[in-house]
Order: sequence, then C-alpha cells, then structure tokens
Amino acid sequence: MLQNPQGKMHLKSANPKKTFVMKHPLKESVGNALRRRVPMALYAFPGIDEHYCFFEAATVGTLNDEEHDFGFFYAPFINKGEAPRIIIPCDNTDSMSVDSVGDIRLPVSTEFGLYKEHVSAIAAHHMAQSGGKTVYARRISDPEAVVDWPSMAFDYFSAFPDTFRFMFATPDAGCWLGASPELLIRRDASSSLLTTMALAGTLRDNTSEWDEKNIEEHDYVTRFILDVFASLGIEAAVSGAEDVRFGSIRHLCHRITAHYSGPIIPLLNALSPTPALSGSPRAEAIDMISLLEGHRSLYGGYVGVNSPSGIRAFVNLRSMNFNHKGGYCLYAGGGITSLSQPSDEWLETEAKSAVLRRCISAHTINPSSAYPNPAYETPS
Repeated sequence: MLQNPQGKMHLKSANPKKTFVMKHPLKESVGNALRRRVPMALYAFPGIDEHYCFFEAATVGTLNDEEHDFGFFYAPFINKGEAPRIIIPCDNTDSMSVDSVGDIRLPVSTEFGLYKEHVSAIAAHHMAQSGGKTVYARRISDPEAVVDWPSMAFDYFSAFPDTFRFMFATPDAGCWLGASPELLIRRDASSSLLTTMALAGTLRDNTSEWDEKNIEEHDYVTRFILDVFASLGIEAAVSGAEDVRFGSIRHLCHRITAHYSGPIIPLLNALSPTPALSGSPRAEAIDMISLLEGHRSLYGGYVGVNSPSGIRAFVNLRSMNFNHKGGYCLYAGGGITSLSQPSDEWLETEAKSAVLRRCISAHTINPSSAYPNPAYETPS
C-alpha cells in the first residue's frame, strides 16, 4: 500500500530538519494538488513503504547546488549538459509564488504501419553497418480519455513496489507518472559510495535462456558505463549477472559500485541517455531517434531526489505524460538490431506497457479510446 497506516502523508520540507504530516489521506491530497494545478511531486523509493509527497513548490528551478538544493528533479531525454530541473517544496504555502501547471499538446499514437516501416529501416541500417542498435519507442495515446489520475497512479505503483515510483507536475513539463526499474545513479552523502546498474536485454517469459542478441545489448551498456566512469577516473566493481523482473518481463542486470566524491551532475549527464534507452553507437542512435520518433520530451531522461543523505536518480521509463482535462501519452520502446522483426518488437512494447494500460483502463471515467484493451494483439 502506498498510503501509510494512519492514512496520512509525510511531506519533506526544504528544511531537512522539518517534517510535515498532512491531515488528508494521501490520495485525496494528490487529487487536490492536481485539481488546483499546483507544481507537485510524489515519489516512492524501491522497496520502501514510506512515501513522500511535495505539494505547492516554493520553487521550480534548476539544480545548481547539490549540497543545498533538495527536492525532486527531472531531465529530458536529450540534454546538452544542463543541470536538471528541480521541484523544491515550501515551508509556508501562503508565500508561494509559482506558475500553475497547464495542459500540453500530446502526441498521437504510433500506428503499426509506421512502426513496421521505421523498425524495418533501422534493422536494414544496422545490417548495412554490420552491427549496432537503436532503441525505438512507440507512443500509445488518447487525447480525450478522462482518467482518475490519483487512483490510477496508486494502482500502478502498488503493482511494482521494487521500482522507483513517481508522479509530478510542473509548468514546463506538464504531468508525468511512472515506475522505473532502472537506477541511473545513487550516491550516499556520508560515504561517497556510488551505485548504478547496467540494465538491458528483455525476455517475455520465465523459461527462455538469454540469447546472443540480448547478451550483446547488455554487454554494450555495461562497457559504456565503465568507460564513462574511467573517463572521470572512477574505478568500479561489477557484480555478477542477475535478472530484474517487471511484471511479466525480465531484464538482464549487472550492478556496478565505486567511490566518487566529485560533482554528480556532469556524471549524470554523461550517463544519460544510456545505451539501453538510446542505442549504440549512442550519438548515431540519438540522431536516428530524433529523425524517426520526433521529440521524446522527458521519456528516456532521468528523474530523482536530492536530499541531505545523498542523491538518487532513475531512468524515466515505464512512464506517461498526462493532462488535467483529459488525455495521456505513454511510451514503450525496444532495442532494434539487424535481427529485429517488427511484429516481435511490437509485442515486446505490448508487454512492457501492459500493466500501465490496464491501470488506465480500470480508472477511465469516460472511455473514448480505440485502444482500451491491454490484452496482447499480434498485428497483421
């Protein structure tokens, strides 16, 4: 359960020594914030039942000072080395002076015909190049659907207690929610212990062995992270391989640790977007994504929390953008290589988005979507 036993929510303030206990149940408080269109953020760390919610931000700005700017931060898929944006909570809501959160124009769904055309073109490109990978994402959207977002979010979050669950709204980003299984960076403030993971490769069942394609994808991500660390003089240790599950699918994972006390934002931006969300070679893959997909916005970037105890950032995936008045757009992608088949890749995106779509369907107040059924359908 996301709500604590007392039915109350703890709100961390900008002053790390102060903690606020709200009088309203958490879901109601989230709903009130969305209705009032105030900048806010709700998050839950993997495996932890205590959930913190930032309402009525004192500031929505830029994370410039890692040692003093505490709050929830976010960054887009494509960044040019800029610091992430941050939502800093306020101590006194009467003194609040931030812009309200408006609705944004949502992109349309990716039809299978266009998806097939793009995946085939990417596969042919990598065949001609004798290797490489591009992570191509499809969009699943309904601009008219009216959804009970707080109920839907808590339903979705409860399905994945081992992920980083988040929901936030700001004037520049709009409203987002997601449940990410992929840690980008965690650094403990007292010990400078740095932790990340190489998470790549996907299987849709529990019986198959990891094949050459998935192992190759995963190894490239691992090498990329180690190369970034080495470029900054960071000596890292790599754990043994393990499976990380997300609903009915599983990913191949290596956990990587090191000690590092240098500036963290340059490291975050050097790692993001990871090859698991872009491809390899990375620069070429990002160019192809921009050409074929258009603008991903925050999907594939990163979200996280900076606090006195340290910083934790996660890749923004298994996520969606939504509007107050109605409508949503969720994203689901997969790594395309020379061996990829469009129908197989489409089914992988179905599996990755199934729970999120099921939760949307369960909490839709005024269904208008031509895509209400989360059951897998093999395109003809």
